Amino acid sequence: MPAHSPNDENQILIGSEAKLQAFVSATSDIIYEMSADWHQMNFIKGKDFLTTTVDPRTGWTGIYIPGEEKQRVWEHIQKAIETKGIFELEHRVIKLDGSIGWTFSRAIPILDEQGEIVKWFGAASDITERKLAQQEIQKSEQKFRTLFESMEEGYTICEAIRDANGKMIDYRFLQVNPALEKLTGLDRNQTPGKTAREVLKGLDEKWFEIYQKVIDTRQTIKAEDYIPPLNKWYSLTAFYYGPEQFAVLFDEITARKRVETNLAFLAEISQDLTNLKNIEDTMSIIGGKIVRFFNVTICAFGEIDEQLETATIFSEWKHANMTSWKGAHHMDDFHTEDYRNRSRAGETYVVRDVKTDSRTHAEQMATLSIGSLISVPLIRNGQWRYLLALGDSQAHDWREDEIKLVEEIAVRIWVRFEKARAEEALTLSEEKYRTLFNSIDEGFCTIEVLFENGKPVDYRFLEMNPAFALQTGLTNAAGKTIRALAPKHESFWFEIYGKIAQTGKPQRFEHKAEALNRWFDVFAFRIGDPKERKLAVLFNDIAVRKTAEKTLQDFADTLERQVSERTAKLQKSENELQDRNSQLQQTITQLESFNHIASHDLQEPLRKIQIFASRMNEANATIEKKEAYLAGINSGTAKMRELIDDLLVYSRLGSGKSNFRETNLNEVLDYVRAEYEILINERKAVIISADLPILKAIPFEMRQLFANLISNSIKFCERQPEIRITCKVVAGENLSGIFKAKKNADYVVISLTDNGIGFENENREKIFGLFQRLENSQKFPGTGIGLSIAEKVVKDHNGFIAATSDKGKGSVFTMYLPYRQ
Repeated sequence: MPAHSPNDENQILIGSEAKLQAFVSATSDIIYEMSADWHQMNFIKGKDFLTTTVDPRTGWTGIYIPGEEKQRVWEHIQKAIETKGIFELEHRVIKLDGSIGWTFSRAIPILDEQGEIVKWFGAASDITERKLAQQEIQKSEQKFRTLFESMEEGYTICEAIRDANGKMIDYRFLQVNPALEKLTGLDRNQTPGKTAREVLKGLDEKWFEIYQKVIDTRQTIKAEDYIPPLNKWYSLTAFYYGPEQFAVLFDEITARKRVETNLAFLAEISQDLTNLKNIEDTMSIIGGKIVRFFNVTICAFGEIDEQLETATIFSEWKHANMTSWKGAHHMDDFHTEDYRNRSRAGETYVVRDVKTDSRTHAEQMATLSIGSLISVPLIRNGQWRYLLALGDSQAHDWREDEIKLVEEIAVRIWVRFEKARAEEALTLSEEKYRTLFNSIDEGFCTIEVLFENGKPVDYRFLEMNPAFALQTGLTNAAGKTIRALAPKHESFWFEIYGKIAQTGKPQRFEHKAEALNRWFDVFAFRIGDPKERKLAVLFNDIAVRKTAEKTLQDFADTLERQVSERTAKLQKSENELQDRNSQLQQTITQLESFNHIASHDLQEPLRKIQIFASRMNEANATIEKKEAYLAGINSGTAKMRELIDDLLVYSRLGSGKSNFRETNLNEVLDYVRAEYEILINERKAVIISADLPILKAIPFEMRQLFANLISNSIKFCERQPEIRITCKVVAGENLSGIFKAKKNADYVVISLTDNGIGFENENREKIFGLFQRLENSQKFPGTGIGLSIAEKVVKDHNGFIAATSDKGKGSVFTMYLPYRQ
């Protein structure tokens, strides 16, 4: 090779640079030239991306490099200068329009003969779109990672493992998110890198087929299924992720599937109950389903008798090796008081292990092969009536959803069970009713009461028994109204049936149906919805009985009348006999009294007269003595006259009973005042009286009554006499405690109060006796007949007299006289 001079080499270099510039210019890249230390930019062709500079300039970083990038750019420049190596860097730049863009810049050093850098020649390309795309990818990746790490659903990326024939036989977990561990229980740190057959032993082969289909067809597949190795339900979405890779997004739905499964089972049980025809058969079918669904060994239905404290299991379904629970069991044998109390309160009793649960008797439970149980009580009207029990021969960890499901099943079973029993009872009752309906001799019908403007006006026959026509004489009555069959039917029947239909109160009555010419004994009561106004009527034609009753009543009336007449005659005779007997008794009493008078009271003045008369004939009797003897004779004569007058008055009392007439007692009192005017004035007696009434009485006897009471009050008084008379009217029914008053009569009650000497109260009845004198006859004159006269007058008027006294202060005489005789 020929040698070149320095000028020649320089020309060669210039020529090479020119060629390089021409080449670069022809490209889309930006070319630039920098000084050896990069402080001066010799030129740059910006290509509509950066600002073009043709003249050398310093401070170029302020024009092209954003502030936050300057340090990083200079660090890379210095490194390239130190190593004299190539400068390469992706960095941000200030674009021609002032916005920020990205560029990939690459510059090579130009060296001199000594190997020193003379300048730098570089090219740059616009990578803004790529960087922005990368940033978006990074953001997306970050979002994905954030989502991947934080999402509640499980997410895994897997790789297919195929056999020689291309069939997927397993898959390997590449990535798993944290939720996978929570939802499956698999360790998220240990799972990646392992195969499905390693971590999910016993996984169904169908899943390999499904995931192979996802990879081969790139089809997204959704599914819900139970995964036995995990003992859980999952919903999942599998989709293509890349060559031989798929991703699975999944969530655990065990709780929802249990709810759905439970609801489906509950619906199935409800349908079985709806179709119930025979209680025993249905209970057996349902029991079998319950045992299989809950995977237990026995299901039993029972009734409770709290009085006997027994549970009687009447239906069960059990495994063959399970001891039967059927029969009556005393609750003390298997359960504690706590169990019984909670059951009575309606609480479900859950025993997960009888060996560790102190509320049960483990030994007795063992005799029935019970290791765990659920007992659901059913309360009716405050009483524990039924139970549904599920038992397992082993301990069983009952879930809450299982317990709730058993409770709901129990309620539905017992509601339908009770309904079935009621239906059976109704059917039996209907059969009995129909037999009775067709066989009884009494008439029976159901009717609809018809109203117009709220008033019952008719009724329609709905159903009748065979005896109806015989009892009423009506035929083909169904659907017809009684007015159509008997137009003159009495309104009584509409009114009473209308009242029963409106009030619902049953009534039994007897009444004659004139339009049917029959007597009926009727019992009617409301049936059905009150708005339907329907009645059931049970009746019997009692016309024959009524005729017999009338005949018997007529005979009884005649007999009663005859008996009454005979009784009246006998009573009259008896009354007359009693009156005569009473009169005879009074006569005897009077005769005894007159005998007393004849032997004592009349003899006494006669003896005095005889003594004084014999003394007047004595020879030595002086004129003065004779006058004294004559006065004694006159006194005895007067005493005898007074006694005879009182006896005559007493004897005449009672003989004028036919002389009752209107008598003004005020006039009677005035008469007595005038009659005793001298005595009243001598003693300065004060008589104060209320206004007295007019009543039916014998005037003469009323005068004797007041005269004797007033004169006694004046005579038997040691001070100025004061007499007060009061009066009031009292109903006889209020006097029953005093004497035998007529309850339907009014009585005039007259009280005479004085301030006389009085008497001992123990003598209050004795003082009315004939000739009874409680005081010294010398000190207080009188015959002892006055109060007897008063009592006899009151009795003659069908009244009563009573006396009370305070010894030394006065007495009160109270008379009870009928207002009308």
